[in-house]
Amino acid sequence: MTYRFFLVGLCVFLLSLMPMSAKAQIVVTETQSLSFGTFSFTNFNSVLSISIENGGGFTTNGNVAVITPPSRGEFSLTGGPPNSAYTITTPASFTISGPGGNFTVDDIRIRPVTLSTDPSGADDYSIAARIRSLGGGTVYNNGTYNNTFDITIAF
Repeated sequence: MTYRFFLVGLCVFLLSLMPMSAKAQIVVTETQSLSFGTFSFTNFNSVLSISIENGGGFTTNGNVAVITPPSRGEFSLTGGPPNSAYTITTPASFTISGPGGNFTVDDIRIRPVTLSTDPSGADDYSIAARIRSLGGGTVYNNGTYNNTFDITIAF
């Protein structure tokens, strides 16, 4: 049985902020990166799947051995209008590439479901997602697989 080890990380970049006022400046700070950790396949013929749960835990299918646990992305927003609802839009899916086959990241979820700033215009939110391999014998070589994706925050 061959094991291959991978470190998969993601960065989330802010695509745009919808204007609230002429002088408002929204700042989003990443406090924890969205990462699928370090893991190995037990079989390249079967699809590997790791799902980061909304609360920060994770689940896997039987084709993965987790070495370093994955983590949800955690973010802090400041500079928003006080006591205001907002939305975050993400892509439905995207790929992560590295020194082998591509992974698909999908089932992207923002928590809490209802987003709203506090009286100072601040809020915290998290991003969870699922990663899947292609299966079918696609080879994934040891190394780092990463990508970025854009989000849109609208007030």
